[in-house]
Amino acid sequence: MLKMAKRSQNTIGTYRKVLLSYAKFLDVPLDKVHDYLIPENLIKYAASRADKSEAGTRLHLSVLHRYFQVNGVRFDTLELNILKAQREDERGDKPLEPETLRE
Repeated sequence: MLKMAKRSQNTIGTYRKVLLSYAKFLDVPLDKVHDYLIPENLIKYAASRADKSEAGTRLHLSVLHRYFQVNGVRFDTLELNILKAQREDERGDKPLEPETLRE
């Protein structure tokens, strides 16, 4: 379906990688993933990615959230808040002071 929707090979590969990761997490074959589309499983999957990169986790959750929605799964407000958690900015940037710019 992604090919028919004119998605790039890179996008198709990314979707496959994400779905394979989710299937592996659930310990089910890829062709059975559609039988495990419940919000609780997706939230557990999200929690299991705590040690992974924030950007990668956002990508995985975005792809899976879309896959769930396309397959008719509904999320309540709290579940959506978990899945769409805002990025944490840990840089601690400070405003530039005129003295710093003169140096």
